[in-house]
Amino acid sequence: MMKRKREIFVFELYFLRVTSALMATALLLYGTIRIDHKMLASDYLYSAKHFGTFAATRCFEPKEEDLRIQREESWRKTLSSDFLQELEPRDKLNEWLLNLLFPSWRLRTQYNQVALEAFENKLASIKELEPRPLKIGQPDWSGGVQLENAQAVIDAVAKTFRTYGRVTAADPILVYQTTGPSPIAIRDAAPGGERVIRLATRGPYWSQIAYQFAHEYCHVLTKHWTASYEHSNMWFAESLCELASLWCLEKMGDDWLAGNAPYPNWQSYGESLKTYVTDHIKDTPTFDSATPFAEWLTSNLDTLRNDRTKRDLNTTVAVRLLPLFRKLPTFWFTVPFLNNDINPDDDFQTHLQRWHDAIPDDYRRSAVRLIAAELGFSLKYD
Repeated sequence: MMKRKREIFVFELYFLRVTSALMATALLLYGTIRIDHKMLASDYLYSAKHFGTFAATRCFEPKEEDLRIQREESWRKTLSSDFLQELEPRDKLNEWLLNLLFPSWRLRTQYNQVALEAFENKLASIKELEPRPLKIGQPDWSGGVQLENAQAVIDAVAKTFRTYGRVTAADPILVYQTTGPSPIAIRDAAPGGERVIRLATRGPYWSQIAYQFAHEYCHVLTKHWTASYEHSNMWFAESLCELASLWCLEKMGDDWLAGNAPYPNWQSYGESLKTYVTDHIKDTPTFDSATPFAEWLTSNLDTLRNDRTKRDLNTTVAVRLLPLFRKLPTFWFTVPFLNNDINPDDDFQTHLQRWHDAIPDDYRRSAVRLIAAELGFSLKYD
């Protein structure tokens, strides 16, 4: 019986592959008139090769209310579900295609699962990058911190981004303590070309050191020195950097608890890393779908534009994106393109579109589209 079911499922997947290719061809021809169908055609072409991707499920939206609820509950277990608002059929032709490709809820669910696995497998195939030089640039660290321990913590942060995010700084980094009240990533490079990060820590507080360094390290990943201070969407970079801290400490905590701490006696401290994140976000509002979040964001945009480091608002945006990056951490490989094409006067939608369009490959562009969808925005692509 199991063999028979497997044969049926393999046949269904083969049918999907062939049908997807045919639909892609038809849509490409029709797309000479309608740009949105050219977009959909590219989705089907990709699905024809991989049995589907997230993009190939873009148009899926069951009509029945109970199926919609089932779908949302299912996807919440695998990924923050609200990006699926992009899956609504664009028109009657798309609905017809979906009914042809996915004649049953069971088949749609199977197809989505294969799509998810194909997407994750491709992410996992991305090679880990070689580490860049990263060292503490001063002879001691106040507060009774041994330099080798502080070095171990910042190395662990950079390794987390390399291992899971498949991203690393383009330049060497020097880390210092600052005499000021806040950590900062210096815009000007050091005489030797290194990027300089200053941390505002005064003791052996590994969670604080990791949290601050992850935030500033993210600024370096975005090449923040290329963006103007007057840039009206700088708040988004700050929000991504808050996200970097939350995500990184959770990942480090899991790794340390699994026995991968820099030192064996630090293993139990992994729980403290995770608790640091929990405590930081416990009072942050959350949203059940992209629509109320988009409304919240719209109502707070002027505040964010006027104060890019409004931390409670930055953290709300970060918490919104955290489930997506938990599931697909290689989405960090998009942040080096954030400031590639900046117009200080852009609205936020245009800012996201410029980020998307600055990325040279379709694969990472699809990641930006999903990030935008989590925030309640839909981006153009061709």
